[in-house]
Amino acid sequence: MGEWLATRHEFADLIVQGGMTESLNVADMARKKGLIIVPHCWKTGVSTAATAHFAAVTPHCKFIEYLPQDLCIETLRKELTTGGVVMEDGVMTGFDDAPGYGINLNWDAVRAFAQK
Repeated sequence: MGEWLATRHEFADLIVQGGMTESLNVADMARKKGLIIVPHCWKTGVSTAATAHFAAVTPHCKFIEYLPQDLCIETLRKELTTGGVVMEDGVMTGFDDAPGYGINLNWDAVRAFAQK
């Protein structure tokens, strides 16, 4: 959900429509049909962390699309967050006791990428 959204207006619509709750609703539809789901979401550390948490609570989500941050060419993907999910031998690790998704925003990057 929201991978190709870019403006605050588009995200506002997604939030009003349900965001993560809507993802869970779609996942439940797939579960009822016996389907495995594979989320396509890797644009930023925020979306990757959200997708990993979604996968962790969705038994029929066996895989997620994952691109390590250090292999990305996009500055936003490299600089927006620290912490979060790490893949080791194909297994998600890096979850910790931090609140939320376990990531930290780099506020310098947030300010640098802010659109006015």
